[in-house]
Parts: sequence; structure tokens; C-alpha cells
Amino acid sequence: SIANNVVAYYSSGLVLQSIGLPIARYQATALDTVVSTAIVLYILFVEDFITVLHDFVALLIVWLAPFAAVWLTDGWIRRWRYDAADIHDLSPTSRYWGWRGFNLDAWIALGGGVVVCLLTINAPILQGPVSKALDGADFTWTIGPLASAIAYFALVRARAVTASPAP
Repeated sequence: SIANNVVAYYSSGLVLQSIGLPIARYQATALDTVVSTAIVLYILFVEDFITVLHDFVALLIVWLAPFAAVWLTDGWIRRWRYDAADIHDLSPTSRYWGWRGFNLDAWIALGGGVVVCLLTINAPILQGPVSKALDGADFTWTIGPLASAIAYFALVRARAVTASPAP
């Protein structure tokens, strides 16, 4: 288990650095290791592991589906062609820099999709109002990602139109 998680902790440390945490890679990896170990110990000795695991997996869809939709939509818009040098450039000169290093269109679309997912979810620990109104129907995995994809496409399209010079 430890050998398998080394790669996961290392990758997770890279993610912390990529979102802007100004610490060294080994510190980010150590931070992830300590936090996740504390969470695991709490779940094992305080909570019921199976219930927590089931609830966690049931709630993953709330952010994972909209995230995947934004990622797939971005790839589709760009025809899966990315500049290899620019995509790894973390400076404001990169074409992928966005606003202060964030792709606001993607974050807005992701947030909208998460809200839609929360409204339509029917999970053991959370039921959204739309799901309640529809007698327990769960549209999280369909409407949430669709909302994110449409929002991201519309935002990118609107930005492209306003950035284009007038004829």
C-alpha cells in the first residue's frame, strides 16, 4: 500500500504546486502525506469506514463530472492541439496563462456545473431540491456535466468574439 501511494502523494504534491502553493515539491508531498494520514486515522478510529467511503464516492460526481466536461470541451475546442512548451510555461507570457494564472472561463463553468450537480444529486448524505421535487431522481451525472460543457463553450466563444477585431 505504501509503495502504491508514493506515486499518488508525489502527484498530489505536484497539484498543490500547480495551484500556486509556494513550497518545494518535497514539502508539498510531505504536507499531503500528513494531511491524508490524519484523515485516514480519523476515519478508521472515529468514523465508520464503509459509510464514509460510500459517502465520499457518492459525492465525487459533484465536482468530477463538471471537471471532466470542462476538460473535454476545452480539448474539443482546441482540437486536442496544445503547445507543449507553452502549456508548461507558468509565466504570464504563456498563451494558457489566463487571469493571474487561472482560466476564469473554466472555473466559472466548473462552479456552475457543481451547483447544478448539488441541486440534482440524490446521494445517501445529500439530496438536492430538484431531486426531491422529482421524487428522488438523480440527474447529477448528466445535467451537471452538460451545464459545465455548455457554459464553458459559451464563455470561450464569447471571449473569442469580443477579442476579434471588428471587420
